[in-house]
Amino acid sequence: MKSRISKLKSLLKDLSVDGLLLTNHKNCWPDMYYATGVKDVWPAYLWVDESRALLFCHDGSAFRTKEVDMVEIKGKHNILNLIKNEVETQNKKLGLSFEVPARFMKEVKDRLNPKEVVDISPKLKEIRAVKEHDEIKRIRIACSILDEVFEKLTAINFWKNSSRDAAWMIKAWLAEKRADAAFEPIVNFDESSASVHYGKERREMKRLALVDVGVRFKEYCSDATRMFIAKDDALFKACDKLVDVMDSLKKHVKAGMKISEVCKLAEDLITERFERKHCYFNFHSLGHGIGIEVHEHPKLTKDLNAELRKNMIITLEPAIYKKTYGLRIESTFVVGKRKLKELNTTPYIIEV
Repeated sequence: MKSRISKLKSLLKDLSVDGLLLTNHKNCWPDMYYATGVKDVWPAYLWVDESRALLFCHDGSAFRTKEVDMVEIKGKHNILNLIKNEVETQNKKLGLSFEVPARFMKEVKDRLNPKEVVDISPKLKEIRAVKEHDEIKRIRIACSILDEVFEKLTAINFWKNSSRDAAWMIKAWLAEKRADAAFEPIVNFDESSASVHYGKERREMKRLALVDVGVRFKEYCSDATRMFIAKDDALFKACDKLVDVMDSLKKHVKAGMKISEVCKLAEDLITERFERKHCYFNFHSLGHGIGIEVHEHPKLTKDLNAELRKNMIITLEPAIYKKTYGLRIESTFVVGKRKLKELNTTPYIIEV
């Protein structure tokens, strides 16, 4: 298996650049964490070229890979000046994520004086999309914690509390597991379930609850949505149709399929069962990649012709939204050669 630094070095040829510069600015820290394990040390910059990889930061114990040489910063030094002293950057083609702040981009151009700066962000996202064994293991644990959350919610009859209190309880349970919410938990009761994201707070559930939770464990995420339904035959029939869609996707989606084909399949499956105007694709994508960030490459939309690759981890979230309610189910999956492997075990529909 290629090391992560080796994967970064492959970008030098792919993008025709002389060196790569990674930082842990707000929007870029996942790339830095992926490459080095550095997260909470600020600032930290990683330089990669054909001959070496150099990590510039204050804490020498922060990084994990033997392929990276440490340049420890002492005192108040400008790191870009230190990089300039260590490597030749003038009139060179430099790879840098264009998600860095504009002010930093200007400083890079002024201090390092590269011939050209090339955006490496899309390629970094593609590299991170295919997960290694350790990454899959962490996401699997995050999914198991999420399943425990759904089990706890059921055990305490959370629907007798307000939706806000239920969201608070979820975050408290996650803290007990030394995990975090990857986003603010979505707990939508009744008419609020027709909202794609956060609906109006309700004091108590009457017909249904849509619960969408993301868990972050050791910097890797899971994401799942479950429906809690009171005794309502019409809602159960609609839910059964939605589960049929998900079951068909699990059987047919596999590595090598174009994402546009996956989305076309899902669209066909759901429009066979529901009116087109109510279907999820009018409101959001079919799903997304997941890993260090809860929303990663690839975004599952029908205009994306990229292929699913083995060991990508994705979510699928078929849904319908009507005026008085919404139904959505979502789980986290590993893409396999022949089919998807689901990492969540909680039933999609829970009767209350």
